[in-house]
Formats: sequence, structure tokens, C-alpha cells
Amino acid sequence: SALGGSRPLGLIHTGWGGSTIEQWLTNDAIARCRGAHVSADNGNLFDAYVRPYVDMTLKGFIYYQGENNCGGLHGNAGAADQPASGYACMMPELVHLFRREWSREPNTT
Repeated sequence: SALGGSRPLGLIHTGWGGSTIEQWLTNDAIARCRGAHVSADNGNLFDAYVRPYVDMTLKGFIYYQGENNCGGLHGNAGAADQPASGYACMMPELVHLFRREWSREPNTT
């Protein structure tokens, strides 16, 4: 009861070692980022390990991808006259995507 009474509490592990951030994003989100590549493998982990839970109530989410593919343009944070590209663009896109998906169903966030 100290953790919320009769409401179920659980942790869902959806980790996948050696994954890239693109695998956790949709191609629509990736396409908004310069220096990122749209491919058929993008979004496969999002579809398999995130999408099945978007109709559930979520109170928190921890994401650690490990920056397996953060080299080259993927680390370009941009500047005042240059928008972020690659990984520096995809990480905010991932947060936006997750927030949007969990907000589709009323009372799930």
C-alpha cells in the first residue's frame, strides 16, 4: 500500500544491446533531422518494444541508449546559425515521439 494502494505497479524492460537511436524512432521523426538516414530497419525496436505499451498509463520512462552510433554527424549539436543535426536532433525527437504516443489515449500519461 505504500506504493499506491491497490493500483498495480510494474517495470517494463525493453532494452536491446547495441541498438541505435534510429531503431527507437519512426522514419517520420528521423526525416526531420539533418544528417540522419531513413531506412527499413528504423523504428523496429519502437514498434516491438514501445508501441505495445502506449495504451497503458505511464508515470515515468527511463531511456538509456548508450549512444552506440553517436559518432560523426550524430554528435553535432548545432549553433545559433545552424540547427542541431543527427543525434543531437534525434534525441529531442525521441522524447517528443514518446510523449505524443502516450498522449493519444486519454488518461495514459
